[in-house]
Amino acid sequence: MHSPNLARLATTCAAPVDPCRSPNFAIRAGLALLTALSIPAIAEADYGFDSGFNSNYVIDAFATGDNDGAYRSGNKLVVLPDGDIVVAGGMRFPNDPLDTAFTNVGLSRYNLEGIRQTWAGSGGSHFWFNQQYVVYPNIANGGNGDVRIQYVADIAYADGKIYVLAERSYEFAPFDADVKVLVFNEDGTLRDEVVVLGSAAQEFGVAFDVRETGLAAEPVAVTVLARSELAAFTIAKYNEASSGFLAADLSFNGGSPLSITVPSCSSQPVCDVSPADIARPDRQFGLDEEPIYVLGTAFGNGTDRDMIVMRITASGVVDTSFGDAGRRIVAFDEPGSRIADWAQALRVSTSDAQSGSNDEIWMAGTVDRSCKPGIGIAKLTSSGANDISFAFNGRAVFGGSTETGTVCDLDAELQATDMALQGGEIAVSGKTTAPDQGGTLRTDGVLLRVGTVGAAQRDLVGLPLIQNGSRVGDSSIYGIASAGNSRYVVSGFASWAGVYNSLYISARLWPADRIFADNFESGTGLPR
Repeated sequence: MHSPNLARLATTCAAPVDPCRSPNFAIRAGLALLTALSIPAIAEADYGFDSGFNSNYVIDAFATGDNDGAYRSGNKLVVLPDGDIVVAGGMRFPNDPLDTAFTNVGLSRYNLEGIRQTWAGSGGSHFWFNQQYVVYPNIANGGNGDVRIQYVADIAYADGKIYVLAERSYEFAPFDADVKVLVFNEDGTLRDEVVVLGSAAQEFGVAFDVRETGLAAEPVAVTVLARSELAAFTIAKYNEASSGFLAADLSFNGGSPLSITVPSCSSQPVCDVSPADIARPDRQFGLDEEPIYVLGTAFGNGTDRDMIVMRITASGVVDTSFGDAGRRIVAFDEPGSRIADWAQALRVSTSDAQSGSNDEIWMAGTVDRSCKPGIGIAKLTSSGANDISFAFNGRAVFGGSTETGTVCDLDAELQATDMALQGGEIAVSGKTTAPDQGGTLRTDGVLLRVGTVGAAQRDLVGLPLIQNGSRVGDSSIYGIASAGNSRYVVSGFASWAGVYNSLYISARLWPADRIFADNFESGTGLPR
């Protein structure tokens, strides 16, 4: 049914891959494809795929004839005000020549019951399969002349519009990668497309923060985080102008992209930085004046890798009152590890919606250990100090392994991919890789739930691809969002050898432990 090594998830993990290059998107099956195989925590019931969501746990698996040669991979997702879910990721058509380096941007939309919706827009060339997908630029290999779409990094919703962050690159030498923001109306029609970072240097979009400002003239602000050849945090800020289109925000660094290098990383005068995520807190009357927090991985002395957070003012200046001269390096440094911590997701909440003096900074990533890495979560205060209300010294690691020899080889690997906050808990999505009984490495999705106070682990569950009680393929979860009522929605990628080349995953996770009203969920131990 599944590898017994999956049950070792509590003592396992893996070296992370570049999340921007990972496949990712959503899934519709008229087949009974997915159910959850869980790794039970002590005295707790597990989360699993919600069978009430499209009654088949997953969505977007076409009949074989429609799917031959196609590629669909889900990355991030967003929940709209009406509860609909929109997933963004890479797509190639069934008759595409299958240039594996490039794809189209694909958007798919589902209602509260998990049924794929028909986009209401008409006209234009960006619809496919009976208006059920928005695809940009909607040609073979995601190409447009000599320009290709290489990957889709993020999605957001604001002021009735859907925003997508993508990378385009040139097919012919000299190779160059640029960052592009696409804006779609809620009916799926294309509204705007802007190259926000397009210099001669290669720039790769990582994440963006999109928010309504409360300003009539500039109702939406888009702040983009990218990585570049400069090994720095690269930030560009755009506002929706009165014309309804995005334009550079002249109040942020004079309207130019901001590139921030990080000084003093161990013995090196300047840290190499790999950006991971960007977030801004919500203010009740903050308009567009909130600070910008950025998360990344800092590379010190050739071997040490630690998470790093910086705070930037709304005008594009490093806020030196935060942490150590504007930056805070967070080192987990698990005993016996190779000291390689990789940042992945950042969220900022606040208990003071006006002054911002109580920002709570949450970060998650993959933390190396002597055998296999685990998922690390850290919390900082608004000053950049460790928040000791969470775990030990504001940091905790879940899963991972310190075993040695052949026992280590059998342990599963864990990698964090995204994070959501809801109802006093942190939910981290990810994936796990472990050898099956024949020694073949298999990959499954993962959900980790942790209490925001005290860091008590509530759940660590595997989410494999199942049909008729048997594991039939690999699945990876790349995006997670709150769906209310202690539920989450996730997006990702599935591969089913011999049946489908690849699938979108989009599913709702249901908390089985909510069945019990007597605080049955009380265990704090690691799963067995």
